[in-house]
Amino acid sequence: MKKFKLIFIIFLQFMVTEIRSEWNINNDGEYRFHRDNREIRQIDITDDFVENSLDSYISFLEDKDHHKIIEELIYSNNYIEIEYNGTTPNFSYSKSKYWGYFQFKDERKDNFDVFLINNFPILDYIKLSCHTKSKEVYFYESGDHIPIEKWNQNFRKQSFKLPKNLSECWIEIYGDSSLQISLTLHKEEAFHKYVVYDTFIQSMYYGGLITILLYNLFLSLSNKIFNYVNYCIFLTTYGLFQASFSGIGYLYIWPNISPQWVDKIRLFFGSIAFISSYSFTLNLLDFKFKSEKLKWSFILVLSIHISHLLFLPFVTFKLAMIWLIISAIIWTAYILFISIYSIFLGNKIARLFLMAWSVIILGTFINSLLNINLLPRNFITVNAQQLGSVIEFTLLSIVLGYKVHMMQVKNTHNLQLSNQELELTKERATKAYLDLEASQKQLVQSDKMITLGTMVAGVAHEINTPLGAIKANSENILESLRTLIQKINPTHSHITSEKLEKAIFVLELTKESSTAISSREARAIRKKVISTLEEKGKINIEIIADYIVDMGLADALDKGDDIFDHPDLEKYLSIAGDLYGIRKKSIVIQTSAVRVSKIVKSLKSFMHFDQNETKIVSDLTEGMETVLIILHNKIKYGIEVIKNYGENIPQIPCYPDELNQVWTNLIHNAIQAMSEKGTLLIDIESLSTLKGTPDIDKRNPEYKGSYVSVSIQDSGSGISPEIRTKIFQAFFTTKPAGEGSGLGLHIIGKILEKHAGALYLESEPGKTRFTVILPVGL
Repeated sequence: MKKFKLIFIIFLQFMVTEIRSEWNINNDGEYRFHRDNREIRQIDITDDFVENSLDSYISFLEDKDHHKIIEELIYSNNYIEIEYNGTTPNFSYSKSKYWGYFQFKDERKDNFDVFLINNFPILDYIKLSCHTKSKEVYFYESGDHIPIEKWNQNFRKQSFKLPKNLSECWIEIYGDSSLQISLTLHKEEAFHKYVVYDTFIQSMYYGGLITILLYNLFLSLSNKIFNYVNYCIFLTTYGLFQASFSGIGYLYIWPNISPQWVDKIRLFFGSIAFISSYSFTLNLLDFKFKSEKLKWSFILVLSIHISHLLFLPFVTFKLAMIWLIISAIIWTAYILFISIYSIFLGNKIARLFLMAWSVIILGTFINSLLNINLLPRNFITVNAQQLGSVIEFTLLSIVLGYKVHMMQVKNTHNLQLSNQELELTKERATKAYLDLEASQKQLVQSDKMITLGTMVAGVAHEINTPLGAIKANSENILESLRTLIQKINPTHSHITSEKLEKAIFVLELTKESSTAISSREARAIRKKVISTLEEKGKINIEIIADYIVDMGLADALDKGDDIFDHPDLEKYLSIAGDLYGIRKKSIVIQTSAVRVSKIVKSLKSFMHFDQNETKIVSDLTEGMETVLIILHNKIKYGIEVIKNYGENIPQIPCYPDELNQVWTNLIHNAIQAMSEKGTLLIDIESLSTLKGTPDIDKRNPEYKGSYVSVSIQDSGSGISPEIRTKIFQAFFTTKPAGEGSGLGLHIIGKILEKHAGALYLESEPGKTRFTVILPVGL
């Protein structure tokens, strides 16, 4: 196949010779090209050869149609011949392909190798076709669009080991990056020295960057100064930016990247470096935007770089490059403006900063002019950015050190002032703490008053009900006594001692019949009593039946007691009824008085506020009963209370009045959640271990004892997940204005903190359960 290809190439060369008389191909074994009878200069390779530049020996053809082989281009007669006469070829950003040609006069007798180097490392594609005197053809390719494993030499610059007995070479280049060719020929020893020297220079440069980066990173971690962090970010991004343009990145950092991203990654790191420099500059100079125009100008400039990053994957390389160049110009102007403006404001650091940035801006400017072929290629122009960055980072390190020194001086001065005010601050802090502690106590008491205020009407009703019963029954007792006195007056002949004795006997029968019955049950009993009295043939059955039902004598009637057969039964029952009424009303008065006493005692216990805040051993069950009495008026009409109090619940050291506030808040919330109709379940039990993660956890991690658990569960609508994390925040409430302070659950958290307790919350539609955990031994 190779022989066929070689024959085909020779045939095309022969055809080109016939058609293009300007370019003559010698058939004497050497493929030498001539132009207007002027032979192209040959590169001498003798035993004394060391190294040489090929700028004066190479001629280029511009190929706008990208032909695959040089014979096709010459045959097409559609090319532009370019001669450089010793200057370094620079085609800038061109869409054309370029073919370079140079000849050799290889007279070396020693068996040493010769290497060809392109000293501009950023080249997408370069292909070398070399012919020997024996008509052998060698092909080489390199560039950052060619996989590294296909490179002839593993060096950051495109390098090729040339064959022996050289006659001529064609070089083929194209790409989206700046097309610059600086070919040098080196003897093997000179090539290795060149590689070592270049590696040393790059190692010094990047080693210096890494050293500065690590040093400033150490300072950022030890001093916690944000300027150092910014500086480290800027150093990193700028180092990657330089690596992408020096060939280091493709060779060592991202060798397997897709060709379409090789060029754009340079632009990516360029934009990132610009953006990080803004943050670093503003923080280093402590720049403050004095007006909205300055602020918006910064946002506009930053947006240009950010938009470049966002659109970089979707635009052509050329457009992205133009975009970056425009961004760089705007960046340069803006950095200079910020620096000069800061100097005008009297910022001493800005002077050094401006000097540092001027150097790197100059280096970037020189490199940009080189890329667009406005400056010649030499050591200064090629390495302008790296040289500028070394000077710049050195100056910036000095600037940072100076700023840190100023900060330390300022901090020392502030420390002296702080020492003078330390005692005053301590006194203020102590006073603030005491005020805060008093405010917390007042907050708990205020919440008590708020809760009590919502229950005042119910409590008043609870007290008025037994007081009304006392008043009414005391009046009835007086009336019953007057009636009874008249009946037992000795002047009334129909009252005898026998009848009085029989009446008292009837009254004794009522002691076992004190259970209250419903009106429906009373009607059924009355009907049965009337039936029995009819069987006995009594008169005034309705009156007698009323007495028997009112005094609860139906069972005695069923037993057939002799008293119910007596002809004067109605008189006995009349006297006994008056006595029974007096006794019954006296019991109501006694019960009502006890009820009022309990309410007053519960109110007094609820409103108690321990100013000394000393823990006392208390029974949680008693505290819960106190709260239930206070809230009885809210509960009694539509809420069923189920109490499960465990056996042998230990008493615990606590602040009872504050825990009563916890139970009040939780039960009051439960009543409102159920709209005063539902089931309220209260569980109190002992626990040896806890499970799950509490919603409020104020426990002492060193405590290993047991706990008492108090759970309050309602059958309301539940707490939605959206507000679950908010309900413990101060002043958060879902109740209408005027119905809730938003402090209830927040205060519970404060009280639990004093008790080293915890709170669990379980909630779903139809069930919400708050569980308070309190240690027994603290």
